[in-house]
Amino acid sequence: MRLPALSDEEDIILQRQIATGQVSVTTAVTEIGAARNARREVLIKNLSTSVTVYVGTARVTTTTGFELLVGESVTISANAAIYGVTASGTATVHYLEEWD
Repeated sequence: MRLPALSDEEDIILQRQIATGQVSVTTAVTEIGAARNARREVLIKNLSTSVTVYVGTARVTTTTGFELLVGESVTISANAAIYGVTASGTATVHYLEEWD
């Protein structure tokens, strides 16, 4: 028995890869995910029970960053490096990244 041929979309889906991990974000700008040309998306979740994380570029601040409250998550569709910073304390963020 022969398997049916895959469509282009199905073939591309089978080539995707994922990575997961955790990063401790502090008051110093911290890299959450390195730049990756083939990235499709990265999901970032703030696992802290009390500390807000601000997400953005290497120049992120608590004023300019995207606010990620306790327990919240954000999906970013970009291939640039992603950074985080806190106003005080340390927060653990979890990421799930998908790339081709």
